[in-house]
Amino acid sequence: VSNIRAPGTSLSSELSTVLVIISEAFQIEFIRSHVLDRAVEVFYRPTCPGQKIFPTSSKSLSEARLI
Repeated sequence: VSNIRAPGTSLSSELSTVLVIISEAFQIEFIRSHVLDRAVEVFYRPTCPGQKIFPTSSKSLSEARLI
């Protein structure tokens, strides 16, 4: 196993960087799937009750097929 770490960097700082990247990616996915779902419901439910016109996540896509 070769050492892929750059000189002068510690494993803990690399792990914290990886954790930050993972948490940011998770937050982006969370915002896209949940916050946009709520926004779609708020804007489109008054004109079309009970249906999501523009599903933004796999969960709402499956819900839209069930309607």
